[in-house]
Amino acid sequence: AALSAEECQAAHSKLVADTPAMEPFIDKLRTERVAKLKVELEKLHKDLGRLDRDIDAVEGGRLDSTALLSLLPPGHPVHSRWGKMPEAPPSKATTAQLIKTLTAISKHKWAYPFKRPVTDKEAPDYKDVIKHPMDFSTIRKRIDCGQVNTLDELQRDLN
Repeated sequence: AALSAEECQAAHSKLVADTPAMEPFIDKLRTERVAKLKVELEKLHKDLGRLDRDIDAVEGGRLDSTALLSLLPPGHPVHSRWGKMPEAPPSKATTAQLIKTLTAISKHKWAYPFKRPVTDKEAPDYKDVIKHPMDFSTIRKRIDCGQVNTLDELQRDLN
């Protein structure tokens, strides 16, 4: 049942009259909420610090593919531009062989244009023409983080 205008006015007047009596209760609620928000904020700052360290480690190449995968939430799909990420990183010997092969290729006298990514300044429409640009430095990073595990995968990236 709807309240009449008089009943609404009376309820409003009662609330206004009771406001001073409610101040201690409202202050207590505010204090509790602020304390909870401070705890949440502290947790977010810690998470942000951890994420900053993880990003620095990824950009610095200090995380292998297993460590990278551990950063994802459970059940998160794991894909890259080139396909599914590996379940486990390759052996150190395999990685060393891949790096040795890539280094040998990059020392070829005609390899210099492929040593680093092409910038928009160098070739403004490059990314319109080349749909999946690749260079030796990117391949090296992909080897280091476990996205290139075999000679076939290296050959795929080189092609």
